[in-house]
Amino acid sequence: MRPPGVAFLFVPVLAFLIFFIARFYADALVALSFPLWIILGMQCFRVGVEMFLHQLWIKGLVPKMLTFEGANVDIYVGASAPLIVWLSTRGRVGMRLALAWNILGLLALANVLIRAVLTAPGPFNLLHAEVPNRMMGTFPYLFIPGFFVPLAVVHVLTMRAIRSRLRTAIPSAVSTDPASPNPPKVSSF
Repeated sequence: MRPPGVAFLFVPVLAFLIFFIARFYADALVALSFPLWIILGMQCFRVGVEMFLHQLWIKGLVPKMLTFEGANVDIYVGASAPLIVWLSTRGRVGMRLALAWNILGLLALANVLIRAVLTAPGPFNLLHAEVPNRMMGTFPYLFIPGFFVPLAVVHVLTMRAIRSRLRTAIPSAVSTDPASPNPPKVSSF
């Protein structure tokens, strides 16, 4: 039995992405070479993908569970990206929120990816929906799992960048807590 048609596009792209992430995982320079607002904000593309998936559902090419009206929450990840970009500029708390958002983004992506594979016709068709997922093997639509899913996996690079920035952040040199061993000195003019 040969693999489904999408495997010929999706597997090489995913293999390259995993190799890239694994190869450069220990090197923080790769993660820090991009401005954080760009790699966080680029997740806005998911809104367009979700609108496209909704149109494919209307045409009967994908089941409802792969859309935002079904069980797909990717549109919320894409729509919240500008807010997360703004929050990430608000110090350590904002960076930690951005880190948690990235984890939730990966979980949302895994949710829709697993459902897409399990509703596609073929040997992995374990979820039977109102219509099978015909997008996976149809030519222009197979670029969604073949290109946009690996692009969404940039969450891993983003998490690496955030963790590196959190580790290298210099705590304030002067504490404003009066109970600290070195209270701030007040100069008089």
